[in-house]
Amino acid sequence: MKSVKTDINSTINLPIYDQMDDNDVSYQLFHCYKCGIHPKAYSITIVRGYEDQCLTKILQVLPGEIKILDVFGEIVTDTEVIETVFCGKCSSAGIWTYVPSFLLETLGMIKPITSEKENIEEIYRSENDKL
Repeated sequence: MKSVKTDINSTINLPIYDQMDDNDVSYQLFHCYKCGIHPKAYSITIVRGYEDQCLTKILQVLPGEIKILDVFGEIVTDTEVIETVFCGKCSSAGIWTYVPSFLLETLGMIKPITSEKENIEEIYRSENDKL
C-alpha cells in the first residue's frame, strides 16, 4: 500500500524590505504547497459555463503589494468566474494565505516604520558615535 505524502512546505522565501506600514496586521501572500511562500505566481481565470474564455495573469506577490506583470487573454465582464492560483516556479496549485506582519518582522524580512522621535534619537546616537 502506497503512502500519500501530505507534507506542506511552509518556508518563506521573500526579499527583505526596509520599511513597511505598521497599519497592516497581516499580508496576503501566495503559498505553494511544494515551494512554500515566495513571490512568483500566476492565476488562471475562466468564466463559469464558458471554459474556452480564459484570462492568465503573471503575478509578483510581495507583502503589501501584488503586481500584475503581464496579462494574456480576455473574458466577458459581469460573469461568474473561477480563479485558480499556480506556482511560478513548479506550476503546482497554491493558495492565498495571510501572514502576520510580526512573523515577517521576526524572520527579518520587514522592518517596521519607526516613529519620528525614534528616528531623531537614532540619528543623534549615530552622530555621537562618530565623535
